[in-house]
Amino acid sequence: ALRQTILQLAVQGRLTERDPDDVPAEVILKKLGSDVADESTRSHLPSLPEGWRWAALKNLLSNLRNGYSKVPRAESGTPVLRISAVRPLSVDLDDVRFLQERPDDFEKYLARPGDLLFIRYNGNKGLVGACAVVPSSVDKIGHPDKLIRGEVQRPDLTVPHYIAIALNCGKSRQHIDKKSKTTAGNYGISQTDLRSTPV
Repeated sequence: ALRQTILQLAVQGRLTERDPDDVPAEVILKKLGSDVADESTRSHLPSLPEGWRWAALKNLLSNLRNGYSKVPRAESGTPVLRISAVRPLSVDLDDVRFLQERPDDFEKYLARPGDLLFIRYNGNKGLVGACAVVPSSVDKIGHPDKLIRGEVQRPDLTVPHYIAIALNCGKSRQHIDKKSKTTAGNYGISQTDLRSTPV
């Protein structure tokens, strides 16, 4: 409970006083080619400290992609993360299966340092939409269809670790929980619903 409270305060900008040299979020969003969330979008969200703004996740990403659909069943080859490798704020690079294909055969499904990984589909609703940042030590590792990979649009303007923290708690997490749908006892979230998550 304490960790959740601290994370919530952090993403609301209430742990530290505002540095007068900080660039307002409105300026950053314009550099990203995005406008600040409109009044109707923000009406159900809490107010933020001066200089902060709500934005939809889609405004912070350049790409969002489901993983590779072929089931990894090889004894060795190119590693592919298992769904269990991703947990809130954590990616276990050792929790893998293997594909016979070479990494070049499915380049667009390789996770890169700083990418965000989301659990797209799981039997535990609390894990659907859970987000973590791909560590810098990653090398030629794929992500499966039940994970979604997001590429941060401008890492020089938006910090992937901050986005991951925000998405795992507070209003962002509530949005994901609300949008998760169930099918045959499993829960899932669509890219469309993920893109609209407030950050």
